Amino acid sequence: MKLEYAEKINSLLQCFHFNKEFLEWNHDYSLQLLRHGVSHLYHFAMLQGENDECTLEELRNIIISVTDGDIPKPYDLLSLDAEQLKKAMKFVQPQEVTVEVTPEILEHLKLGARASWRLEPPRFN
Repeated sequence: MKLEYAEKINSLLQCFHFNKEFLEWNHDYSLQLLRHGVSHLYHFAMLQGENDECTLEELRNIIISVTDGDIPKPYDLLSLDAEQLKKAMKFVQPQEVTVEVTPEILEHLKLGARASWRLEPPRFN
């Protein structure tokens, strides 16, 4: 599960327990809100173009679990964070970028550079 979704699941679980304990909401109503929250999170991930199939599958399983009346345990965010740092992409060599500059843009850049040379540094007394 990606960290960003695990954090949101944990927030939904926190709301679920808060609603039951402090607002004394009915268990079924709180469970229904939790199911809706997780469903919305799943659909949001899909609309955002999430392509991590493991995360999507886990979100689907949580929806099924909550629909069956089971309350999932909160995610250990510290272990997820460490796990995702291991998977983070690192560039060994920076990517090359080519930029085409028109004469007008070049002149504008030169004027901006000249103007910044004329500025005096701030004086601190």
